[in-house]
Amino acid sequence: MSTVRTEYPYQTLRMWTRGDQPVLSVWLGYTPDDADQRCNRSFVVLSVRRPRIRAALDLAWPVLAWFTDRVFAEDCEIVEMEQAAHDAQGADWNQEVFPPIRALRMLLRECGEAIR
Repeated sequence: MSTVRTEYPYQTLRMWTRGDQPVLSVWLGYTPDDADQRCNRSFVVLSVRRPRIRAALDLAWPVLAWFTDRVFAEDCEIVEMEQAAHDAQGADWNQEVFPPIRALRMLLRECGEAIR
């Protein structure tokens, strides 16, 4: 079982095989570098529960690295497509359905301040 969750502006991914503790936990954070928010820095923390056979993690590590790199690449593509759509439309026409994101958008509209 796995869980992907967006906790703006962060993303987490957790995977379980059994028990209460995840076997894999990834935390992703994106921080804008400029006022236009066209460039950002990406941060990742990857935690892997060490298996009973220690060499198994060493053997699996290249796959884990590939997996997290692919997650970053997909996120980058999605962000770029969302930005291109925003630029083409001149506004955010996204029809968000996830209640926490809808609440966050409303909070930002009411209390947010534009970056200068």
